[in-house]
Amino acid sequence: MQSTPACVVVGSGSAGRRHAATLRALLPDHRLVLVRRPRSRQPTAPFDEMGAIIVTSISEALVYRPALGVVAGPATTHAADCTVLLSEGVHVLVEKPLAASSADGCRIHAASILGGLPVVVGYHLRLDDVAASFAEGVWAEAAISETRSFELSVGQHLGEWRSTPAPERSVSARFELGGGVLLELSHEIDAVLRMFGPVVSVRAQLASDGAPTDGVVDTVADLELVMASGATGRVHLDMVSRPAHRTWTAEGLGWRVAADLREGTVRIGSGPRQRNITVPSGSRDRAEERLIQNLLHVSTGAAQPVCTSGEGHAVLAVIDAARASADTGAAVRVATPAISPPTSIEKGTNS
Repeated sequence: MQSTPACVVVGSGSAGRRHAATLRALLPDHRLVLVRRPRSRQPTAPFDEMGAIIVTSISEALVYRPALGVVAGPATTHAADCTVLLSEGVHVLVEKPLAASSADGCRIHAASILGGLPVVVGYHLRLDDVAASFAEGVWAEAAISETRSFELSVGQHLGEWRSTPAPERSVSARFELGGGVLLELSHEIDAVLRMFGPVVSVRAQLASDGAPTDGVVDTVADLELVMASGATGRVHLDMVSRPAHRTWTAEGLGWRVAADLREGTVRIGSGPRQRNITVPSGSRDRAEERLIQNLLHVSTGAAQPVCTSGEGHAVLAVIDAARASADTGAAVRVATPAISPPTSIEKGTNS
């Protein structure tokens, strides 16, 4: 058993299936081990077709001595799962968001530092062709005239996200599993931090209706951001929109860059100097493959994570400020606490 290399995927939902399929395609000689917890209602057929070994706990998965692990369960379980795998020397990719809370994000980041194992956070839009073209256009224009404002907007009705399970039973719809748009659609917050730099303060409005959820999670989030650079911006996230949309814009003195990430188009500049870019379909699949390839390269020391645990924690800090602002009605400063590595982390348990 131990002579055959292995990789483990924790979580049998849509993200787990996607990552498992990519691992199987890129590492056909590896054992593929799936941790599907006993209470899961997710079907096993897709994993059976991949030839996966299905177990019910991380402890069982560790018997196969995996070198690589993907944590793709509910956000509220990320910290426990990641720290156990890291303690056993497993190189980890954790599906976004890093965790459901800043405290849990700190645990993962600290465990990564202590174990000397960089964690890859699964913000796959960093590797998306449309998002990359938009970012490159912004950086090129901002080198001439700095960014003054931006707006990133994404929305899709929760009922259209996945075919199974029923929307109201999904992770996205349930507070105890780390659902809600701020966490589930936090790609846009990560993109803001990557393209425009640190956020100084957030003013936010949140709503909890319009989608089949537990009635507690946020279904709509509107954020007004002030950046360290002096730029201002807006981020809109929702799980109530029909039709779905994902559009980004940024502006500076004499320039504008706009992208429709669903249509695969980017417009840079205006008038006679406007450049139009059309990205071939399949950008999501290419980004997924690149994300797993990044994990493989990180595990050999050939690359750094496309998104680090520290960067993933910075996203959670913005979310914390947004929630505090929604509670108080006032703008709230974003504070990322210093993280010190613990003296020890929990060893393999039946998490």
